[in-house]
Amino acid sequence: MLIAKMHGAGNDFVVVEGTPPAGGRDVELVRQLADRRRGIGADGVLFLERLNDKLDKLDKLDKSDTLDTLDTLDKSDVSADLRMHFYNSDGGRAGLCLNGARCAALRALQLGWSTGEMRIQTEYSLLHASVQTADDTARVRLLLPVPEAAPRQLKLPDQTVATHGWAVHTGDPHLVVETAAGTMDDFEAQARPLRWWTGPDDAGSNVHFVHR
Repeated sequence: MLIAKMHGAGNDFVVVEGTPPAGGRDVELVRQLADRRRGIGADGVLFLERLNDKLDKLDKLDKSDTLDTLDTLDKSDVSADLRMHFYNSDGGRAGLCLNGARCAALRALQLGWSTGEMRIQTEYSLLHASVQTADDTARVRLLLPVPEAAPRQLKLPDQTVATHGWAVHTGDPHLVVETAAGTMDDFEAQARPLRWWTGPDDAGSNVHFVHR
């Protein structure tokens, strides 16, 4: 099992080559790896599963073996080069992490799974990634899918920075709030009461403030 520590746009990750352990042991392992005092320390943990290698092997099997082997593959895997399993540091799963996906793409290139253009299957959708390297730097571009549902307008609680916001789901829940320019003196204080405002069953949204 190969493990790498990577960071992308301010978030850091432990990147593991392979599939998550079964039987509930994945949560325990993630928490141990992400612990900043007793482990490696990270915002999240990525497990990367190579898929194009499985598909290459299918071409070499006879027809009956191919059908049996296809039964072990998720339908979405057939069009992907790798699958990314993303965990937050507390062991919870998330459908998508874009900074994590950027690290996954670079790691796949380092492992020789791709020459720079690849398709990454996440719990939420299929991403197309492009990696360009020069000297000791790398630039990763992601082509994102259109959200499945249209943004949903919400009335925000009183005494917050605006009266309305828009909830949109792109693998993780987001809340976009339009504000007047120059009103964001304390971003964290303004965002904190809005984090769980997108619904009673929401595990918390990423809050974004925009202005014209």
